[in-house]
Amino acid sequence: SQPDADEFWHGATAGTSRSASLRLLEIRLGRSLRQHLSPISANVRKRLIEVLTSPAPEGGYALQSHLEACHGLLFMQRGAEISSWTESLFLDLDRRNGAIRAIEPSRLTSGFHDCMEDHQQRTAGRAWIDTSLVRFHKGDDDRDMRAAARSRSRIGRLADIRVEYDVPWPLSFVFPPECTRFHQSIFTSLLQAKYAHWKLASTVKLARPETLHMRKYWSLRRQAQWLVRTLIEFVQRDVVLDGSERLCVDLQGVVSLDDAIQTHTAAVAKMEMLCFHRADQSKVKELFDAAWRLGVDVVSTYELFIGASGRNEERLARRKRRERRRKRRDRSKQDGAPLDAIAEADPPRSTARAHARARSAARRASRTRRSSFSLMDGLRTGGGRDRRPP
Repeated sequence: SQPDADEFWHGATAGTSRSASLRLLEIRLGRSLRQHLSPISANVRKRLIEVLTSPAPEGGYALQSHLEACHGLLFMQRGAEISSWTESLFLDLDRRNGAIRAIEPSRLTSGFHDCMEDHQQRTAGRAWIDTSLVRFHKGDDDRDMRAAARSRSRIGRLADIRVEYDVPWPLSFVFPPECTRFHQSIFTSLLQAKYAHWKLASTVKLARPETLHMRKYWSLRRQAQWLVRTLIEFVQRDVVLDGSERLCVDLQGVVSLDDAIQTHTAAVAKMEMLCFHRADQSKVKELFDAAWRLGVDVVSTYELFIGASGRNEERLARRKRRERRRKRRDRSKQDGAPLDAIAEADPPRSTARAHARARSAARRASRTRRSSFSLMDGLRTGGGRDRRPP
C-alpha cells in the first residue's frame, strides 16, 4: 500500500448493526497490516528503481541510456548522424516522384541504418542507439488519407512519417502515451523545419544579371533563412535540449516507479507548453508551421522565376560532359591512339598537349611503316635501287 493510503480498508461497508468491537478490530487489523507491509513495499520500490536505472552490464535496464537515445533521435540532438540521415532523406524527397518513394518505411529504415553504420565505422566508436529498436511507418494507412496525402506538398508529406523507439519492458511504464505523443509532434516539427532550412541553404545563385528584382529576392531569402534558423535554435536548444538535460538530472533522484512517471510527465508537459504544442496554443503552432512553409515557398518561387533550377543545370552539365567524352573517344579511335589514353574526365591543358603529341607520333610512325613496306616491295619486284619510295 502507498504511504498516503487510508487507514480503513475499502471493502464492503459494515451494516448499521455491526458492533463496535468489530469496527475496532478492523481498525487495528488494518493498522497492523500497514505497519508490517510498508517496509517491504518500500524495499521493493527502491529495488525496482535501482534495477531500472542501473547500467546494462550490471544487470539493469539502463533507463538513462534509453532516454538519451530516444531524445537523440526524436529531438535530433545527435548532430552528425541525424544531419546525414536528414540530408539523404531530403535529397530523395526532391527527386522525381520522391514525395511518394522517399517516405516509404522500408526506405526510411534502411537509410537510417546505413547512416548509423557509416558514422560508427568512421568514428570507430560505440553506437549510441540500438537501430533494431527504431521503427518507421506512415500515418496515411487509410485509403482516403493516402489519396489526400498525394495532393499535398513535399513539406506536408514529411508529417506522414511516424517514428517509434521501442523501449524494452518494464521501461515502457516510464514512457506514458502523452510523452510519446509529444515526442512524435516535436520530431515532425523539427523535421519540417530542417527541410525548410536545407532548401534555403542549398539554393544556388545562378549567373544572372543583378536586377532590382533579384536583389529583393536575395534579401527576402536571407530574412527567411534567419527566421527559420532562429526558430529552430529556440525549439531545439533553448527548450528541448535544456528540458531533456533537466529531466535526466531529476530522474537520478527518484525513489519509485510512480515518481519516475510523474517526473517524466511533468517535464514533457513543460516542454510542450514552451514549444506551443498544446491544444490551447494551436494558433501559435500554426505560425511556426507557416514559417517552415514560407522558407520552402521562397525557394520554389525563385526556381520558377529563373526558369531552371540547380538540378536542371547539373543535368545539362552532365550531358555536355558525356558528349565531350564521346567525341574524344571517337576521335581517338580514328587517329589510332590506344584506348588507355582516352581520359574519362576533362583533361587539363598539359594532358591534352601530351595526347596530341602522342597522336602525331603515332601518325608519323604509321607513315614510316607504310613507306618501308613500299620500298621492300619495289626491291622484290626488281624496280632497282634508284627507285625512290613514294
